[in-house]
Amino acid sequence: YNTPGPHTPQLLQLLLARRGHTMTAVGDGAAVVEIAARERFDVILMDFQMPTLDGLTATRMIREQEAAGGRTRVPVIAMTASVLAEHRRASVEAGMDGFATKPVDWFALSHEIARVLGLGPGHQADDLPAQERQTLNRHAGLRRWSDKEDAWLEALAHFAAQHDGLGATLAAQATAADYRALRMHAHKVRGVAANLGLELLADALARLEGLVDGDSGKLYPAAEPTLEASLDDLCGLLDAALDAIRAALPQPA
Repeated sequence: YNTPGPHTPQLLQLLLARRGHTMTAVGDGAAVVEIAARERFDVILMDFQMPTLDGLTATRMIREQEAAGGRTRVPVIAMTASVLAEHRRASVEAGMDGFATKPVDWFALSHEIARVLGLGPGHQADDLPAQERQTLNRHAGLRRWSDKEDAWLEALAHFAAQHDGLGATLAAQATAADYRALRMHAHKVRGVAANLGLELLADALARLEGLVDGDSGKLYPAAEPTLEASLDDLCGLLDAALDAIRAALPQPA
């Protein structure tokens, strides 16, 4: 399993290890294909966006290897921040068996793992009750970090240090009309923010990401009048998120 952002593999390791599972993490799509050919896994959690090979291409190659070698098919679950129907269809066409959205929600992911392994019914995220979004949802953040408060606080501090200039970076990419880079940067930070419980910031990054066509890397024509306002909104939510992080971190003696 591989994912952008510095904390999600560590988060999954915590979630899975606490429940008696073992996870092997690798660095890119080519490594997934290589290790899947050598070792037997119960399930593969496959990120859509990875270096070298993306998740769809890696899955196709794994299916080809299995067919050529007469190996048992290993279930593959797509891991993505996208909820678009076309991405679900693409995952099925590539040979994936399940679909789970990021940020990681253990309740939904565990049900999807059980479903693809034939151990129980799946669970649809749409069945969950709607919750009011927060600047920093402590409960949700800690739950995703398996209630490891020290690790969660360390990740919050890392986020604040690493992304203090996020607004300026995105604004510079917009000014340079480098919309593909803007979309990729927003997507990467969105996943990390959501895993930490920075819900309103994650939502703003998702809206910004949605202004750019993922295939062409161009700004949607209808999005041009809203780009500047979206960036202003994001900067305000970023400041609020950083203030919330500083308030959550323990104060030095």
